[in-house]
Amino acid sequence: MLSSQRSALAATTLLLGRRALSTSAAASAYNNPAASKKSAPQGKHADREEDIDDGPMPNARPPPRPITKVSVEEENRRALFVKEFSRHRLREDLKWKTQMRQMQYQQNKAMQLLYKIHPMLYLAAAQNDLSTPPASRPLPTLTPPVEGYSAAAALAARKAAGDDDAAAPGADDAGAPAASP
Repeated sequence: MLSSQRSALAATTLLLGRRALSTSAAASAYNNPAASKKSAPQGKHADREEDIDDGPMPNARPPPRPITKVSVEEENRRALFVKEFSRHRLREDLKWKTQMRQMQYQQNKAMQLLYKIHPMLYLAAAQNDLSTPPASRPLPTLTPPVEGYSAAAALAARKAAGDDDAAAPGADDAGAPAASP
């Protein structure tokens, strides 16, 4: 019961933004719910209590984006895209699950064969690995080059820099502008 009174008091103080409660009023409201309605002002300027209007409170969320009109053809295209993507994800998921089942089956079969060879080998192989995993694992550091990427990147950089000759045909990939006739 007290926590609900405390949260109601906090909500009143923070959200309404009107007449902030003094600490003595807040303490009396917390200790005595009947006294929370209005307590006598205390302090140096007890006779000058005024309502404080902070103005409109800012919205917690930004205004929603306007709804855009989409043609029926575009809706159908989007629906087909979503369906195709869903089918793709289903195929990928089924492929992954099949691979996991096959690996598990092969591992179980290998463990059974190992037990037939020697039970102590089976027990040694069945031990859990309690060592900590490595802090970093090897990842690819180089990617294959993309055709035309460096030329397109150089052109975009020249355009961003404000070079007038950036769009001139015949500009080489090194960044030098084409020779003027």
